[in-house]
Amino acid sequence: MPIQAMQMYFAYAREQLELAGGRNVVVAEALYCMGKLHSVNAKHQPSPGGLDVAKAIVFHQAALSSDQNNYRSANELGVLMARTGQLDQAKDLLKQSLVIKPAPQVWENLAKVHSRKAMGTGSDSTMESDLAQRAKSESNRLMQTRVAS
Repeated sequence: MPIQAMQMYFAYAREQLELAGGRNVVVAEALYCMGKLHSVNAKHQPSPGGLDVAKAIVFHQAALSSDQNNYRSANELGVLMARTGQLDQAKDLLKQSLVIKPAPQVWENLAKVHSRKAMGTGSDSTMESDLAQRAKSESNRLMQTRVAS
């Protein structure tokens, strides 16, 4: 019951943030920053029960609701979904980020998700391993392009 109550609270909080901010790029950027703050805090000073991760997820979801082109929130949310074991959602969010703005770090994150999926059993593991290698290659290519410029 406490977990369900917390999930309901975070869903309500996300809805309220979305209503308050509306469709606004500036609001989306502020929500991204709040989500990033909680992500960083979760790494360095984890809160009991992983509340910082949950808060970061809520802020990034609200940021994407305010601005669907917020590629940074899509990337961060993808990383958080991967961290919580939701690999299919992570993959979709990282792809969404890449469509908006192809960035080496996002390709790197996608490679990690594909690698984790490849560790699973089944016929898809070979395909996921291949996709991980392709994503890693694209990350390296973009990094080299940036260094050369």
